[in-house]
Amino acid sequence: EAYERFGEIEIVQKSDSIVIRPRSRTSEQVIQALQQTGLLLNREELPRPEQSISPEERRELARKFGVGRPLSELIIEERAERW
Repeated sequence: EAYERFGEIEIVQKSDSIVIRPRSRTSEQVIQALQQTGLLLNREELPRPEQSISPEERRELARKFGVGRPLSELIIEERAERW
C-alpha cells in the first residue's frame, strides 16, 4: 500500500540492499508537475509590476545598497574563520 502513491516504481539491487523508489521522471514531466501545482509559471503568466522605478529612484537605491564591502569578501572571511 505504501508504494501505491509512488505510481510507477523501480527496484534497484545494490550489493547490500534493495531500493524501491519512484521511477525517474523526465524533465518534461517534472516541469509539468510543477506547473500543475502552481510552483512554476510561464513567463507570460508572471504578474507585471504595477509601476516602474524612475531613474532617480534607481540611483537612490544603488546609493543605499552600494554601501559597504562586497558580499564575496564577507563570505571569504566567514569561511576563513571556520578553518
